[in-house]
Amino acid sequence: MTTPGLGRITPIQGYLLQLAGYRLRRTREQASLSDTERLNVMREGLAALRRATKVDLGYDLGAWEAYLLQHQESFRHGYAKGTTQRHVAAARADPQRRRLVAAPADEDGPSGLSLASRAVSSSAGEDRVARYGDDTRDVLVVADGAGGSGAGAEAADAVLHAIRRAPWALDVCDVLREADHIVAQASHGGETTVVVARVIDGEVVGASVGDSGAWLFTPAEAVELTGRQVRKPLLGSGRARPVPFRAMLVGRLLLATDGLLKYIPLAKLTELSVRQPVASSCDALIQAARLPSGGLQDDIAVLLAETGAKRQ
Repeated sequence: MTTPGLGRITPIQGYLLQLAGYRLRRTREQASLSDTERLNVMREGLAALRRATKVDLGYDLGAWEAYLLQHQESFRHGYAKGTTQRHVAAARADPQRRRLVAAPADEDGPSGLSLASRAVSSSAGEDRVARYGDDTRDVLVVADGAGGSGAGAEAADAVLHAIRRAPWALDVCDVLREADHIVAQASHGGETTVVVARVIDGEVVGASVGDSGAWLFTPAEAVELTGRQVRKPLLGSGRARPVPFRAMLVGRLLLATDGLLKYIPLAKLTELSVRQPVASSCDALIQAARLPSGGLQDDIAVLLAETGAKRQ
């Protein structure tokens, strides 16, 4: 497709530009878009990216760009790759866009889950959050890459790709062991934590490696689903030891990396996770992990979910 100001672009490049907030089918300048118009364009881009990739990385432009560069050949096409990346970089730095996506509305997952997710970077940008699913099932994932020089991000992206290829494998631990072998053979040397949770018929079945965690907040208690996890070695070492968990989804399910879990006391974590609608709770959790200056001590990936009304 050919667009004013951008020239010829591939569809996947166009979807990412929409996620950045650029309207592709109009000639008027981007600055003339109202907040509502720009947010609608961004939602259209996110929906198109989800359909095209079967991956959900939310409104995180950095995570989407890294994923598309690695897994989508059409995104790397020379038509307007450089122009697309320049516009995406500008959008990531745009305070208006950051404000618009700071608290997007709650979303229904494919199986009827009400959920919200966020990935916020302090510096390295190596945390990932994703959701895959169909009409009756959801797969929820958070990962925290480690290794520096982008290697951690590559490891986190690789484990998301492995889960996306086999989301309904009988044994979640087998999927993670296979991902461990694949990442260990890669040349980048990165490693990653991971928590994966499949939600089917009201039951949560999952596994974890490392210190990212899953919590279930029921009306009666807070249950650490990943309490038996093995924190080291990480996935990508070739020696990772995934530990499974299982529970009925009663209350709210929280998946998060240590950038959140390490800096919020359990009582506060519980309170913030259940007090408001899921999107507002997600934002409150991230705010609670911030320093007085407003900065973060580490990257954060967080996903909060509860059973909701199924789509008609």
